[in-house]
Amino acid sequence: MGLEDSDLAIRLIHAGVRRKDGRFATGVFHLWHRENDRAGFAGNQARLDDVMCSDRIRALRGLSTLAPAHA
Repeated sequence: MGLEDSDLAIRLIHAGVRRKDGRFATGVFHLWHRENDRAGFAGNQARLDDVMCSDRIRALRGLSTLAPAHA
């Protein structure tokens, strides 16, 4: 629904990961996709604002909260 990449970037910065400009140093390839429904954009913006005002580095509902898969 949007802003996931911004959320990840902000949490990486909070974790001390330094940004390095890759312009002209690396290739960038974007996979085309249809634009997602923006109905939830306002909620995502509110969550992103919360992350920006905090020092949080972990997602509230990330991979570590998932139950293990059973084969």
